[in-house]
Amino acid sequence: MGATTSHLRVLLAEQRELIRDGLHILIEALEGVEVAGEAANGDDCVRAAFELLPNVVVAPAQLPRINGIDLVRHLRRLRCAPRVVLMAYREAPDTVIDAVRAGVSGVVMQYEKFSELAAAIRAAGDRKLYLSPLANALFAHASAPGEIAFSLTPRQREIVQLLAEGLSTKQIAYRLNLSVKTVATHREQTLDRLKLRGIADLTRYAIRAGIVEA
Repeated sequence: MGATTSHLRVLLAEQRELIRDGLHILIEALEGVEVAGEAANGDDCVRAAFELLPNVVVAPAQLPRINGIDLVRHLRRLRCAPRVVLMAYREAPDTVIDAVRAGVSGVVMQYEKFSELAAAIRAAGDRKLYLSPLANALFAHASAPGEIAFSLTPRQREIVQLLAEGLSTKQIAYRLNLSVKTVATHREQTLDRLKLRGIADLTRYAIRAGIVEA
């Protein structure tokens, strides 16, 4: 979408009105951030995202009608797809893994400070992946038989996704605010870890692993 954190429009989804009101106040207090709208369930969130064109959607992983992870997939199909930050209320490694696979921009756990959610929102505005300390720990220690992709770091997975989507090393470096050398290093380390020979193999692997859609 090309938005930066100089001005972010956030769509807030949360079933519980009391929590939604509190988050609204906290998010509105962030410099350069406004709450463009609210939704109490997944269906309303998709409709609001289509109408309001937010830069970032903040939603719980457990959301009525369309759960948070499926919500990510639905929103990615929109023409001006917003980035999604999920709040996970259950410390389940599968939730973090599934969220990253779906293309989430950030995951924050319920026991963490609001500053982590704020950091995730700003990272999403910059088109970066952000896992809070607890979410990252769950991701790092999770395992799934036969899925080597789960052992990649969030940054490596993000670069794999962008490479598979056709971006060049230079374009990825610009988007993620990294040096070309850093992106190239991640690319080569990932190819070596996955025992792949090039970008074509990497793209096929990303589709099989669910990192990108065919």
